[in-house]
Amino acid sequence: MEIRRAVALIIYLFITGSVVYFATSNLRVNTEIKRQYTRVLEMKELLLNVAFFIITISIITIVFSLLVKKEKTHMISAMLLVILIYLSFYSLYSLCEITGYTEYSIPLFLTNTILWLIVIVLRGHEVIQYVHEVLLVNTGTLTGIMMTTVIPERLLIMLLLLLSIYDVISVRVGLIKLLMDKTLSKAHEKHLERPAIRTLDLRDPISLATAYIGLANIGIGDIICYTIMMAMYGISFGGRFSILALIIIIIGSIVLYYLMRKYELKYAPGLPIPIILSLAVYVFLKFYYP
Repeated sequence: MEIRRAVALIIYLFITGSVVYFATSNLRVNTEIKRQYTRVLEMKELLLNVAFFIITISIITIVFSLLVKKEKTHMISAMLLVILIYLSFYSLYSLCEITGYTEYSIPLFLTNTILWLIVIVLRGHEVIQYVHEVLLVNTGTLTGIMMTTVIPERLLIMLLLLLSIYDVISVRVGLIKLLMDKTLSKAHEKHLERPAIRTLDLRDPISLATAYIGLANIGIGDIICYTIMMAMYGISFGGRFSILALIIIIIGSIVLYYLMRKYELKYAPGLPIPIILSLAVYVFLKFYYP
């Protein structure tokens, strides 16, 4: 691993761990958030939420897959860029409101705006890739925390399991496979050993929605799900346990990386191993911290 990539990885982990730790430390003592998180949904409400989620994901997947097949990936990139920018500001605003740090919202918004403008205007520069990755990690982290504050615990567990299954299907035969095969095909045409995803290309959905963390590329969806898992630990057991969740996720990611190297996989689903491992420990801890 390159030294600068190792430094970047440490920074990304520090950002994620610090933000989740301080946010969940505040959220755990918030009775309204705690009540919403522990709210027990009736079976009908739970099934309706799950059905809505499945239908929404299916529609998005069908539309994006059709665009890929019609060679219109730039349209996917445009939509992803708008969604990422929206999430980065909305999640930031929500967390400032929830944690009570509204006095920091204006400088944080200004910083966020400047960083996005730098990424869009100077996107061809190699250093901009790191700025983009910081924004991506930060957006995924804040979005994951925000989702944990509004979605009840049991529904979150269901969604994480469903997303893990979807991740496997999407990587094997679905949308992600289509996008990755197209990226690999372009790399082959340019006589590259692997796709040059490290240089930001706003027209490429894979480049736009992934961050290179030193071992492999990790998508914004993976970052959000990992953060949800960390926030669940933090809200249920205390801020320090969110760091435990981060360690478990890292262990799961290393196992995944080892399997990719062993079976010579160019890409693999990033959710199942870290999420299932984290959920197993989470359920175990629930018996000691009910």
